[in-house]
Amino acid sequence: MYKYIYLVILATIFFSCSEEETEKNNKILTIDLKNGHEGKLSDIFNSIEYTLLDAGDNEVLAMPANLRIKDSLIFVRDSRLSNIMIFKMDGSLYSVIRAHLNPGPGEFLQSEDFQLGADWIKVRDYPQNKSFTYDFKGNLLDEIREGEELYYYFYETKDWKLAYMGHSNGPDSKLFLRKDKLNEELLFQYSFPNEFSHINIGSKNGFMQDVSDSSVFFAIPYSYEIIRFDEKGVVDMVIELDIKNGGITKEQRNLWVLERNLRQMAKEGKLVTHTDTFFPMWNHFFVHLRQESPNRAINHFIVFNKDFEMMYQGYDLENDMDGMRLDGVPWSYHENSIILMINSNQFYNAYIESFGGKSVKQVKGSVHDFFQKNMGRLKEDQYVMVSLNMK
Repeated sequence: MYKYIYLVILATIFFSCSEEETEKNNKILTIDLKNGHEGKLSDIFNSIEYTLLDAGDNEVLAMPANLRIKDSLIFVRDSRLSNIMIFKMDGSLYSVIRAHLNPGPGEFLQSEDFQLGADWIKVRDYPQNKSFTYDFKGNLLDEIREGEELYYYFYETKDWKLAYMGHSNGPDSKLFLRKDKLNEELLFQYSFPNEFSHINIGSKNGFMQDVSDSSVFFAIPYSYEIIRFDEKGVVDMVIELDIKNGGITKEQRNLWVLERNLRQMAKEGKLVTHTDTFFPMWNHFFVHLRQESPNRAINHFIVFNKDFEMMYQGYDLENDMDGMRLDGVPWSYHENSIILMINSNQFYNAYIESFGGKSVKQVKGSVHDFFQKNMGRLKEDQYVMVSLNMK
């Protein structure tokens, strides 16, 4: 009995200290939208690379979602069809791991998230509450039915797994679950009271590993908060964006979500509703904010160094590097590159609008070289991956 009480006291002290340490390490990053300038891509990038993700004649990439690059392969989750499309670095299709409408053994219904290993991919199927592991050719390696905990996005090591529970599955409004693989111990982390429990709010990037260390980040959907987890999978920092001249309060956001007029109010007030992008890269944190307006959205690009000092703030960056109009927004990252995804038809039309009737120099690796080589396929329903390489 006394041993049990002693352990409880120790656990209470540990988690109290952890919470105090987290609060001490918290960061508030102030971003005044009026301080941004109408910039250029060359302000923060030094080169652009274009890759046509060609699904071929018998496959289709309907709506790209999560995109990750590992070694010589590009992995894209299709949020509409739930397939995992795997491409080579030249953009040619390598394999497809398919979802199934009526799944049998070893088959998933809906790919909510995935994680990559050395030679395997693990797929999270929320409706079946299962996880499936395949090799990169789509051969089943493992199938696991999860426990009672429901979650959407995940990140795991050999010792523990992190999971994002969403706004309705966790106890006491806690969003994250850490599960110890050795003793099955569950730790629910970070309370986030809100009015979103009636809807499922998706994450564009899920858990993001810092390229330069073992930290893992997660941008909470429809908020300005980014959570950092340490090498043990425990919350050790909360980063909150304090947006001036275009931000909204939590109370406003919650009210407008309940009244289902958040988008309308954001447009009328020229507001930023949430953190669209927070990428932990080699030497920087890259932030993208979408500011709504009655006419067209304004895209803000902000760069912080790893000490959270602002290095750059611009908006609607002009492509002064090759003149191509790039309408895509930051979708993913790899090492020191920001990745945009643009529908090939839109890319084709934008190229003609930018360069039609003009004399251009077709240098190898340029946008003109890319267009000439892929002109026919660009007219079809494919996607162009644009890599903006940071300075």
